[in-house]
Amino acid sequence: MVQGLVATLAYFLIIRQVIVWHGAAAAGGWSMVVGLCALLRVGDVFGGAGLARLLARAPTTAGRRGHLLDTVLAASLGYYALVGILALPALQFHAAMSDRALVPLALLLLLANAASTALLASLDGIGRADLRARIATAGAAGSCLAALLLIPGSGLHGLAAALIVQAVAQALAARWALRQALPGLGWLPRRLSMAALREASRFGLGLQASFLPLLIYEPLSRVLVGRLVGLEALAVFDLAYKLASYMRMLLQSATTPLLPEFARLGAAARGLYRRAGRLTLWLSLGQWLLTLAAAPLVSLLTLGAVLPGFVISAAVFATAFAVASAGLVPSQFAQSQGRLGWNIAGQWTIAAAIPVMGLTLWWGLAPVSALVPAMAVAVASGYGLALAGNRRMARAVLA
Repeated sequence: MVQGLVATLAYFLIIRQVIVWHGAAAAGGWSMVVGLCALLRVGDVFGGAGLARLLARAPTTAGRRGHLLDTVLAASLGYYALVGILALPALQFHAAMSDRALVPLALLLLLANAASTALLASLDGIGRADLRARIATAGAAGSCLAALLLIPGSGLHGLAAALIVQAVAQALAARWALRQALPGLGWLPRRLSMAALREASRFGLGLQASFLPLLIYEPLSRVLVGRLVGLEALAVFDLAYKLASYMRMLLQSATTPLLPEFARLGAAARGLYRRAGRLTLWLSLGQWLLTLAAAPLVSLLTLGAVLPGFVISAAVFATAFAVASAGLVPSQFAQSQGRLGWNIAGQWTIAAAIPVMGLTLWWGLAPVSALVPAMAVAVASGYGLALAGNRRMARAVLA
């Protein structure tokens, strides 16, 4: 949870620095560029984020874990490098004129984050969530300090550089820790295996199907607001959304180690599942209350005033993400067992709201102010559906 807290504080300090020195439109422009580049994550089916489960279930003999790790890492990095080069002209075309020079840096950040995510997830998979948390916490704190120093003089380019260095440093630190735990692992991914790629891709396809709607939903919602309302409004919207979602991330970071434990225990995880589930329900209520209390202060410190629109938007999103947090433990158990159907159904429920909202606003059938409650209802409905289905599945498996 400390990891999530530091990452949350770092994000809002950085955005505050951007707004102070370069204005809210600059923060909105950064959100737009990052959102556009994030759409490339849709095609990453190699299971980098799923390495925690894959390594936890893999046999420890004959270097099987090393083959899985190197194969997934090489495939994922190869995908982002190739697709990033091919997509560069299109992304620059859709970005605002003043932000087009940021697109190559945002693509580099996406590549670096792919390596960092895969390697940090691997630490969870080998039972070293403590190391993962320390590395990620130090990385967030270091990038925040670097960004605060670079933003006044270098603007968004300085921010991008600080985040890229953070991701690379985290990847190197995680790789060093993995080399100590997995004999024969080198600095570069060289232990490649087609069998490992097939295994990872099978699970990665299912995992990507469950994440795909969210990978589309979040970037497109930013583009929708930026195009229809403007970059300054996008900055306020994105801050409210991030406040609620980052509060959930605090709880999510605490439940992340459950996934490899559930994978190892299988049907024997009954006691752990029930204890963690009850605790998470209470903590999701605390998350909701904390977001409501923090919204005016965040608005004052980040935007320079307590904006009613920001506070109301944060409160609406807080309710939706409290529902999402309540479903964290059932979702982690479902992923550990490779049963992703309800997660997929829930995420596609969220994604279905984007074209409906976009067309409604485009045709003028609803005011722009309706966007926030509509998005919150979509998020709550999707995560609520996944929660109900995953709980039913878990009860059957753990009975």
